[in-house]
Parts: sequence; C-alpha cells; structure tokens
Amino acid sequence: MGGTNVIRIYSEQQRVPRQWKKFMASGENKEEIMKFIFNTWRNADSQDLKGVEVFLAHEDKCHKLTELLGDMSCTEIEELSCDHEEAATRMIAHARHASLSYSNVIVKSPDTDVFLISLNAINDIIANLFFETGKGNARRIISLNKTKQHIGEQWCSSLIGFHPFTGCDTTSAFYGKAKVKALKIARTNDEYAILFGNLGKTVTLSTQLKNGLYGFVCHLYGYEGRSDVNSVRHEMFKGGKYDEELLPPNQDSLDNHIRRANYQCYIWRHAVQPILRLPDFCDHGWKLDEEGNVTINWMSLAPAPDSILEFVNCKCKKGCENNRCSCVKAVMKCSDLCKCTGCKNSSTNITDSLESDSDTYNSPDECSSSDNSDDEN
Repeated sequence: MGGTNVIRIYSEQQRVPRQWKKFMASGENKEEIMKFIFNTWRNADSQDLKGVEVFLAHEDKCHKLTELLGDMSCTEIEELSCDHEEAATRMIAHARHASLSYSNVIVKSPDTDVFLISLNAINDIIANLFFETGKGNARRIISLNKTKQHIGEQWCSSLIGFHPFTGCDTTSAFYGKAKVKALKIARTNDEYAILFGNLGKTVTLSTQLKNGLYGFVCHLYGYEGRSDVNSVRHEMFKGGKYDEELLPPNQDSLDNHIRRANYQCYIWRHAVQPILRLPDFCDHGWKLDEEGNVTINWMSLAPAPDSILEFVNCKCKKGCENNRCSCVKAVMKCSDLCKCTGCKNSSTNITDSLESDSDTYNSPDECSSSDNSDDEN
C-alpha cells in the first residue's frame, strides 16, 4: 500500500510507531503485531489471564491460551485453522466455534460489514448472538436474534447481497444513489429481496440473477419495469443528461460490477467456514497490473471507438513538443480540432482512421452506452 512502512517488531521495549493509523494500514504490519502478541502472551504469567480462556488467531493458525496447574497452556485449535484474508469474516468463524460451548456470543466491531455478515450467519450460530459497537455513551449492544425477528429471515439474507451491490469497502457504488434510496426501492418489491438473497450463494452467476439485477439498476435510475441498461442509458442521454455520472453504467461495466459484488457476497455468506478455498478473483471483476497490484477491471470492451478517443485537442503555443501538450501526453497526434501554434505533432490520417473504424463500431447502442469507467464511483 502506498505511503505505508513495514515495521518489524523485535522486542517489548521497541517504541510504538507514531503514525499508528498508517502503521495499521499495512497488512504485513498487522500480521507482525499479531505474531508479537502471540509470542508475548504465550510466555506471560498464567495469572494474567485471570481464569479467562483466550483464543488468539495469527496467520492461518489459532491457539488457545489457558491457565493449567499454575502454568500457561498454549494449544493449537486445528478446527480454527483458517484461510480467510479479512478479520471481518474470520471472527464469524470464531463466533460459530464459540457457540458450541457458550450460550451467549458477542461480536464486537465498528464495521457495518461485520454487522451484516453476523446477521446473515445467525442461522449457523446456535447461541444467542449479540453485536457490540460504538464507544463511551455511543456504545450499543444489539441482539441479532431480535433483529432477525423484526426484519424477517429473508432480509437477514438479502441485506448481505444488497450491501456489496450498492457499494462497500471492496466494491464501488452507483454515483449519487445513496443506500437509503436504493433500499427503499428494494423494499418495494418482494422479488428484489429474493434477488439479493440469491446473490453470492454460488460463485457462478445465472442469467436469471443478472437480468434481475439489470432491472433493479434500471429502477434505481427511474425506469421501473425495464432491464436493458444500455437502452435506458441511451434514452437518458437523449433526454439531456450528458454528464457521465448521471447515467447508469453500460451493461459491460455493470456485468463486471455484478461479478465483484457476487464474489464478495460469496465470501461473506460462507464466513462461518474456516476454509474457503476461493477461486481466482481475476475471473470475478478484478485484475493484476504489471506490478502485481490488484486493480478493478472496469470494462471488458473498449469504452469507445479508437477514432473517437483520438479526438483529443490542445491549444499549445510552443509547438506541442512535451507532455504539457494534452495530445502528446495522450500519445496521440494533433488533429484539425486542435488550436495549437507551430505544431510539431500533427497528423493527416484522422479521416482514414475514422473510415477504418466505422465498420467495427456501427451500432448506435454501442456508442451511446460506452465510456463508463467511473459510473460506480
């Protein structure tokens, strides 16, 4: 992660990093601090536990620390060996394990994600499940069993699909479409509850599920009863909404968004299982860049014909020789649209380029539904 430093912990006397939030923004630092806590606690005085059993997860393992005959006992819990990458899901696997021995289990977190994952997992956790959040006077303990009775079992399952589809930490949102508005629309139709309840149940998306989500997006943009997002996008454009952020995503972009939301939801729905063995995320709306970093695969198709993308224009007065020229920066030749002076980056084959591209991009619908790299921001 850019702007973070990986810090190794060598002893208890080592100073705490001054920029704590920056330190904790690195996954490697989190792993390092958990190793440090485990190695410190297992060598601590057993009296410090005060009769409490401590389950400490680190890397893919989990150990139980207890007092045994005056000494510290450290036992690996094999059934809690885990391949989860996020604590948000791993703690649910621990909650299920705890429910086998205790009648009341509390999950503590400030995250909405964890609340919804816990709510969905309530049928797999046999104990009374509570969710604790907030600090000080804002601290609350919510009974998830009573929440389930209030909103119904269907929506306990549906909200975990609705959340990543409308935007969470790992998926983008629809610009200008707040969750409150989206939820009001979702609650107007029982079919939407079933739709989001089915999202993430398998890693493979059915045609019926995708068509249902197309219809929800059309409804979100004011076109209830429609399911062709490209045609809705086209009509809105013809109606005078030219800003990209005001338009729904085209189908190609939306398909990738649905894959990401379904993949994330699949992980959340199976949070009670310590071992997930997930398929490659690159097949589900993400990709790796040249440096090996995970990036979003916004679209599978080109956003527009090359001839349209090449119509960058500049107003340079110094010959278009460096990256201050927008055309040079875009690695394109200046065209007749440019108002530059003394241009040394001119091109005379724009017309030929247009003619060669016209056979490939001859569908009005394709053009009207293109250029949507930021619809979901």
